[in-house]
Order: sequence, then structure tokens, then C-alpha cells
Amino acid sequence: MPIWTSNHPTVATSVVRGASGSIGCCRRPLRAPAPTCAVDYRVREDPDQRFTADLRVTNTIDQPQRHWTLTFTFPGDQTITQSGSGVWEQRGREVVIRPPAGEDLAPEASASIRLTGRHQGDNRLPVTFHLNGSTCEVQLTAVPASANIPDREPEPVVDRPGGKERGGKSGPDRSGGKGPKKDDDDGDDDD
Repeated sequence: MPIWTSNHPTVATSVVRGASGSIGCCRRPLRAPAPTCAVDYRVREDPDQRFTADLRVTNTIDQPQRHWTLTFTFPGDQTITQSGSGVWEQRGREVVIRPPAGEDLAPEASASIRLTGRHQGDNRLPVTFHLNGSTCEVQLTAVPASANIPDREPEPVVDRPGGKERGGKSGPDRSGGKGPKKDDDDGDDDD
């Protein structure tokens, strides 16, 4: 009879007392239960302490998720101000999302929700999501807050026949007063 048991998701440990009073221990690996869902959380914009994120939850089991509820906790002070679909509520940092009209989530089906919100500090991403109480596999993607302000000019792109570049630097003419080079684009390489 075990006197102490731990059911860590990856290892079970039991301590047992034998008939002679000796203590034995054994560890056996456990398989973590397969996730019943997958979540893709992508921050699309993060300017001026506002953010837009696309959240997609997928049912990864072969049974429908009936009357589903997705929950997660923001690690910072984020507040949702609007949702494109679904019904949401937020209490402190905890967010609860339900589908419109109590729809089920069929096997291998996904539901997508756009969230808009604000934050005061860093827009740290939530890392744990639960669908009907079960932990989901999570993929996170974010843009830096300064994504709309590039810190350098884009590299030229070479994609035309003859290897001529297009794109690249913009702004004032930097050709030393000679003006732009004429591109005769006749297909030969006599530049």
C-alpha cells in the first residue's frame, strides 16, 4: 500500500513500506494525455498600448466538444475591449470565451476569434489555454510593438530577368546628382 504518491504528468512516484518495515520506491514514466485541442494565438498589431490578436482553437479529438468554453489568463494587465465573434468575459486577468449560440466544436474543426484590447505595460502572451478544462497544445506568434516603424530600409529584391533589382531604398535621390539610371529593359545585359 503506497504511503505517498505523486502523479506528475510525466512520472509517477510511489513510496511503499514493506512487511519488514523497509521503504521502497519506484518511479514509472507516464504518458501525458494527448491534448484535446490546439490553440494558435497570433498578435497581429501592438501599437500604442493597443493590440489585435487572432485566436484559433481546434478540436483535436474524434468527438465533438459540446457547449465548449476556452479559458486563458493574461500574464499582464491586458484588457479585451472587443471580440469579432464568440462571447467573451474577463474577470481580472482570466478570460472566458464561448461560441456564439452555444455551437459545438466538431472533431478536427476550428473556431477563430479576433480579439482587440489594450494594455499599460508589456503585452506578454498567454501561454496556457484550456478547452472545457483540458490543457491545449499552444502556438504563439507576436509582432514587436515597434513593427510599424522599421529600424532600417528594406533590402533590394532581385526577381526580374537579367537580375535587375527592384524595391530597396526610397526617399531622396542618392545618386550624386546624376538622376536615376534609365532602365532600357530590352532584355540584354549592356548596363
